Amino acid sequence: MADAKTTAATPPAPRKRRRWLRAIVWVFSILIVLLVVVYFVGTSSAVFKGVILPKVSAALNARVTVSDASISPFSQVVLHNVKVETTGTEPLATVAEVRLRYSLMDIIRGNIRVDEVSVSSPVINLVKNPDGTSNLDPITKSQKSKPAPAQPAQPSKPPKLDLKKIALTDATVRQVTLYTNGNRDSMEISRLNLSVENVQNGQTGKLTTGADINMKNNPPSGTNSSLQAKLQGEFTFALTADLKPGSIQGNTRFEVTQAEGALADVAALKGMQHYSNRDQASGAAIPKRWHAAGQSACRWSFQHGKDRRAHHSAGSRYRSEPVESGWGLQRP
Repeated sequence: MADAKTTAATPPAPRKRRRWLRAIVWVFSILIVLLVVVYFVGTSSAVFKGVILPKVSAALNARVTVSDASISPFSQVVLHNVKVETTGTEPLATVAEVRLRYSLMDIIRGNIRVDEVSVSSPVINLVKNPDGTSNLDPITKSQKSKPAPAQPAQPSKPPKLDLKKIALTDATVRQVTLYTNGNRDSMEISRLNLSVENVQNGQTGKLTTGADINMKNNPPSGTNSSLQAKLQGEFTFALTADLKPGSIQGNTRFEVTQAEGALADVAALKGMQHYSNRDQASGAAIPKRWHAAGQSACRWSFQHGKDRRAHHSAGSRYRSEPVESGWGLQRP
C-alpha cells in the first residue's frame, strides 16, 4: 500500500517543469521585445539628432545638424541635409545627402566591406576675414588641443579592404578672402565630381574626376583679374596586398576657357599631363610627362620638381624630365 501511495504522488512533477519552461519562454519573449524596442529607438532619427549629433558638435566645436536620418546598423546609413555651422552668416558646409552601405557582419569578421560611400551636392564655404581669422578656425583649433593617439608598438596586420565605390557628386568648394575696404577675392571649384571604384588588397581600381574652376580677384591695390577653366582626369591604380600604392597610370586635362585682367595672358592655355609610374612590359619606373599648348605670348615656366623649362613662343609643347617631386605650372 505504501508503494502504491508513493507511485500515485509522483505525477505533479511534470507540471512544475512545464511552469519553468513557460517562465523561460516569457523571459526570452520579453527580452526579444525589449531588444526590438531598443533597436528601433536607438536607430531612430530623433535619437540620432538628439543624442549623437550634439556629441559630434561638441567634438568639432561646431553645430552639426541633419533634417532626417535613416539608420540600419547592419547595412546602411543615410543622412539628409547635413549642415555644419561655425561663425559667420553662411554655414561652413552643407550636404544634400550622405549615403553609406556596408556589411557590419563582414566588418566584425575583419573584412571591411563597403558597397557605397556617396556624398551628393556638398557645398563648402571657406571665408577669410580681414583680420586673418576664418570660419574654419573653431574646428582646427579644437583639434589641435586634443592629444595625438598613441602609436602601436608593432605594426598591425593590414586589414582586408573591399570598397566598391566612393562617389562625390556635384560638389562646390568656395573660398572667399575679404579686405578691409570691402573688396574680395573668390575662387570656386564647382561641378566637382569624383569617383573611385574597386579599392581592394592586391587589385586594380579606377579614379575619375572633373570640375569647373572660377576665379575672381579684386585686391585693394593692383589689377583685377578673373579666370575660368575646366579640369578632367582619369586614372587606374593598383594596390599591393598590404594596401600600399603599387602603380598608377592616367592623364589630366586642364583648359582655360576665359581669362581677363592680370590673367589675360593665359586665355588660351591648354594642357595635358600623362602620368605612369610603371612600364607595362618591364614594370620599371618611367617618368611623368607634361605637354602644354596655347596662344599665350608671355613667358611661362613649366616646373616638374627641380626641373624647369621656359619658352616665349605661342603654341609650344613642353616635356619635363623625371625628378623626385610632382609637377606645377608657375609664372616667373
